[in-house]
Parts: sequence; structure tokens; C-alpha cells
Amino acid sequence: MRGQRPTDLEEKLIVLEDLDNGYEFYMRKLDLFELNQQEYIVFAPFEPDDGEHNAPDIIIMRILHIKPNKNNRLKQEEIQFESILNRNELDAAFTRFNERMVLDALAKE
Repeated sequence: MRGQRPTDLEEKLIVLEDLDNGYEFYMRKLDLFELNQQEYIVFAPFEPDDGEHNAPDIIIMRILHIKPNKNNRLKQEEIQFESILNRNELDAAFTRFNERMVLDALAKE
């Protein structure tokens, strides 16, 4: 999956493009964090608030910073998101996300 520029990570709504088929997905950014020297981003599918949706599914992906080089034809750095296939890594990332959400909720009380 591909975002467009590193500054896109500051946005709340991000359009992702599947590199395999070109489909676009509208996602809401829930969190961004680092764990074991790897950056992760947490998304939920964007759905307009019409009061009819259940709790959103979440998607946790690795963040890759792809820099221009002679092999990729990029003119500027690009952000790509990669699925996490290792169950232990995914569990650790989910645990960190959950801890961050609990701490955030407690700070708001």
C-alpha cells in the first residue's frame, strides 16, 4: 500500500493505493507509534458518521520510507505501508496500540 508523502502521516484521513491492483481505500488514521525501531500506523476504514456503523475494524501496518534511488524512479521520498504477516509482531504492535489508547483515555479523565 502506498501513501503519497511523509507529510501525509499528519493527516487524519489518508487515501491508500494498493500497489497490486490500483484500488484506493479511504482510511482514518488512529495512531502512529514506534516499537523495536519499527514505525507502525493504525487505521480504521473511513465511513461517514451516519449513526449506523458498529465499532470499526482496525488495521495495523508497518511504515516504510522509500527513498529515491536509481532503481525506483522516485523524485522524492515516498511512504509505503506493509502488512504484518508475523503473528508475534502483530500481537506486540496491537498490545502497544492498546496500551497507548488506555493511557490516552486515562489522561482525558
